[in-house]
Amino acid sequence: MAEIALTFLGPVLEEALSRLTSFVASWLQKAGGFEGEVMRLKHLLEFIQSVVEDAEAKQESNGSVRRWLEDLKDLAYDAVDVLEEYDYDHHDHHKVQTRGIKQKMMALTSFTFGSRIGDKIKDISVRFDKLKERAGPLNLASRYQCHPTAGQYPKTDSFLDNSKVFGRDGDALGILSLLDNLKRDHPISGVSIVGMAGLGKTTMARSIYKRAKEEKLYDLVAWVCVSEDFNGQAILGEMLEHFKDGGASRNNINVLLHDLAKVLDNKTFLLILDDVWNEDQSQWDDFSSRLSKILKITGNSIVVTTRSLQVASVMERLPMQNYEMQKLSDGECWSIIEERVLRSSIESSISLELKAIGQEIAKQCEGLPLVAAVIGGTLGFQIDIDKWLAIRNNNAWNLDPHERNKILSVLKISFDRLPSHLKRCFSYCSIFPKDFVIEKDDLVQLWMAQGFLHQPNESSMTMEDVGNECFHDLLSNSLFQDVEKDEYENIISCKMHDVVHDLALSVSKGDTFVWETSCKIDQNAKIRHLRVKHHRNECLIIPRGVAQRLHSLFLEEVDVFNSNASDLKSLRALKIVGAKGEQLPDAFSGQKHLRYLDVSETNIKALPKSFTKLYSLQTLKLIGCDDLQKLPDEWRNLISLKHFYIDGYKGEKFPSWSYRGVSFSDGMKKVKCMGSRFYLNKGNTTSSSHGGGELITLFPALKLLYIFNMDSLEEWAEMEDMVVFPCLEILQISSCHSLKTWTMGGFSSQHKLCDLQISYCEKLMAIPNIDGLLSFKTLSIDRCQKLICLPSGLGTCISLQSLSIWYCSNLISIVEDIGRLHSLTDLAVCDCEKLVSFPAECLGHLSHLKMLEMGPFYSELEEFPGLTSIHHLHASLETLELYGWDKLKSLPHQLQHLTALKKLELRTFHGLEALPEGLGNLSSLSTLSIEYCNKLKSIPENIGELRSLTVLKILNCEELRSFPEECLGRLTHLKELYVGPFWSELEEFPGFASVSHLHTSLEILDIRGWDKLKSLPHQLQYLTTLRELWLLSFESLEALPEWFQNLSSLQYLETWDCPNLMHFPSVEVMRSLSNLQSLYILKCPKLKERCAKESGPEWSKISQLPEIHMC
Repeated sequence: MAEIALTFLGPVLEEALSRLTSFVASWLQKAGGFEGEVMRLKHLLEFIQSVVEDAEAKQESNGSVRRWLEDLKDLAYDAVDVLEEYDYDHHDHHKVQTRGIKQKMMALTSFTFGSRIGDKIKDISVRFDKLKERAGPLNLASRYQCHPTAGQYPKTDSFLDNSKVFGRDGDALGILSLLDNLKRDHPISGVSIVGMAGLGKTTMARSIYKRAKEEKLYDLVAWVCVSEDFNGQAILGEMLEHFKDGGASRNNINVLLHDLAKVLDNKTFLLILDDVWNEDQSQWDDFSSRLSKILKITGNSIVVTTRSLQVASVMERLPMQNYEMQKLSDGECWSIIEERVLRSSIESSISLELKAIGQEIAKQCEGLPLVAAVIGGTLGFQIDIDKWLAIRNNNAWNLDPHERNKILSVLKISFDRLPSHLKRCFSYCSIFPKDFVIEKDDLVQLWMAQGFLHQPNESSMTMEDVGNECFHDLLSNSLFQDVEKDEYENIISCKMHDVVHDLALSVSKGDTFVWETSCKIDQNAKIRHLRVKHHRNECLIIPRGVAQRLHSLFLEEVDVFNSNASDLKSLRALKIVGAKGEQLPDAFSGQKHLRYLDVSETNIKALPKSFTKLYSLQTLKLIGCDDLQKLPDEWRNLISLKHFYIDGYKGEKFPSWSYRGVSFSDGMKKVKCMGSRFYLNKGNTTSSSHGGGELITLFPALKLLYIFNMDSLEEWAEMEDMVVFPCLEILQISSCHSLKTWTMGGFSSQHKLCDLQISYCEKLMAIPNIDGLLSFKTLSIDRCQKLICLPSGLGTCISLQSLSIWYCSNLISIVEDIGRLHSLTDLAVCDCEKLVSFPAECLGHLSHLKMLEMGPFYSELEEFPGLTSIHHLHASLETLELYGWDKLKSLPHQLQHLTALKKLELRTFHGLEALPEGLGNLSSLSTLSIEYCNKLKSIPENIGELRSLTVLKILNCEELRSFPEECLGRLTHLKELYVGPFWSELEEFPGFASVSHLHTSLEILDIRGWDKLKSLPHQLQYLTTLRELWLLSFESLEALPEWFQNLSSLQYLETWDCPNLMHFPSVEVMRSLSNLQSLYILKCPKLKERCAKESGPEWSKISQLPEIHMC
């Protein structure tokens, strides 16, 4: 793909036009006398905006159009700068007026101010006029249309799991099997996952990493993104940071190795090195030999992902084995596309005509899951035959398959179909390094700073809402991946695939530049976004012409404090991380356009007073500024500030901030009491008369407050004669392990509070009164072990929708007025081991409840408290999850009336002997799960009446001996069945006589045996639609039967913990299973030995299978 710097101007022109409209109606129109010039400029902008979409579409093939767009971009940015300058100066001018300056001086200032802005407006108009003249010969069509903006797309799944694996169900286990075989005899060994870009190597490595952690296959697990810069010392440092709390010094290699050796003493580790490019043998040998010397035991492993066999060969001096990733089949590519389409679209199915086109597109993906995922996301937003045909017929598919840039060209098909504002949001991400963890909120705030986001007309969405929608649109298009979520399933970060990052670099060329030590920048380069790399010991001097155009400047460990800051006149976003210097120069404080400032991990001790003139500033980050001791008083002048992050602050007073969000975090470890001394700066408060005295308002605009890891915080004190956080909407308190008392006197001042989350505050005994919080929607309390009661006034929170209480081991009862929460939809009260009381009629009054999760409670209870009125929820309750305990022998019969119930899970009812009568009445039930009910002996006949059931799990019920013979056969919609183990004296599976009736529906079967079972149920041979079969713990099973040839749809087969299994069916039978793709043989030592590659007697039966994994 030819690297052409593309221009996307829609949002810039929208911003200019929007500001100009406000400008027309402003005081300048009245006082400055330039109304005609302003209106003329407005009409010129409207014309330009009408043809810019056609120009953007033609720029790649027409050099004249491209140059016209480049000039237009420069001019549009200049216009926005002028209008923002007006906003800034008008605010400053207004401050002068309000300070009692004499009328003559105000009039003179007004005239000078208006004249200066007016001259600039005239100049901008002349330049736009010339561009309009140049547009004529270019034959640009007026085709301006309103593309979907944020919030106007079809609603997508905001938790889209782009890491879902298709067609590779067994690769991770196979690689773990290789690792297991290699590590037994070596201190350190490993596997190199090799394959071309877009095959899913990192996704596979992540699956291994996750499984190794969850199953504790190693004592320690670390992940390091290596990319193009292989630095052995840095990798060892990152390993130590993973393994040791509190980080590590990387400066001294001897200290580093000493500390690492102490951490690894008699412990095994798995190290994932992702995206390795190093071909230098000496660098790898140096790294591996240093690591080997400090190891004392065998069993350590390394997994490497790389595109190059040459890179893999460099590592072969260690016992390393290559695992070459294969391309997916056309059908698997279509599965990826289909899933992305249905996730992104409002449609519930794909028409046959579209499906045929989509399958042709899948063939053109050439087995690359990345291409299929990105194209699928695009198709999902364009459910239209003509648009699908246009994608199918795009010339990019027809390039030479060996051409280096073919993948980029194909991915650009999806990029070209994004609306202009998403193109700009996506291309901006090129400023981040490859493999960079992009924080979602940070990215949205950067988009806001650049003016990329615009609210739909007459919308109540905030700009943050718009940015979140844009983020999810790009995620749904698979342009983002590797999302990380918090405990509430909110996305907090993502990454970009290397190839997608290459696409972002390609389309932003000319706009975005990474400046390394060895590079030079042309004085006339029209760079807008600059990231500086490796200028650690130099004073940074950016060419003046470049500096004046910059909108973004990202610096790391660069001495910027003595640089030419005054030249950065157009800067919107500035990141200075780890820079030297104790104070920001005043030149930074005069930035009229600056909206985002991050000076984290610097040595600054104070912010200058002039800093408070940053009237446009929206986001300020002071994270890890451990020397910061003073903040200026005039914070109220930061009228645009919405997001503020601070930790490590050494001062004792805070100003009364007027902004949207704040995070009190790790660094404030010495604060013991949050009270007036902590909050109050007497020189900066808002007060009003109240009862003859003064009522002080603190944090008058704060909406979001997060308090994390304040280890010494013991008390949140009462605030007398003060109103604190009157606009607070979200409050999260977590890991304040010493917090005991919270005496705020209630939340009466926080009448807008809607979300309160408290977790890991083990010593907290009470929560303030929440009486009368009419906007309150979410209350979550987790692991507050000393808490003995819920906050009073809970019943008055009539808007509460979600109440979650977990692991509060001293909570004894649930307040009765919880039954007044008529808006409640989700209720969870779990793992409260002393809870003995739950109001009997409470649940029956929660008429909108959809999800209920309860138990286990006090172990001496013989009845489940609170469920006697549950039948009143027959029209609303959809999900019910109950966790039992030993003395609970029955469940209330009222469960049979829950006719709207779709999912029922019963777990750990160790004393339950029988299921409640009438379960067959649950006509809407689609999922039934019964697990770890150790005394349950039978399944009732009426389970067969659950005709909507698609998933049935009856697992680990070790006394179960009776299962109605015809029950399973009547579940004609059942797709997934998980059963066993049952009573150890049974010699055959109960209830399987009618399972053959499921031959048209059942797709997944997980069947678990016990000692006396010598064979599989013969009825399984009739399940011709079965795609996945798990056989677990059949200890006496020696051979799989010949009737396996009837399982014609089988794609995945796994045998687990079958110690005596030795034989597959005959060669003819195994080769007749033409759909079988993946075979797993796990903890089956005899079969594993007989399946040894080339030499084992069973090998010829399975050698044709694409995926075979044994361990």
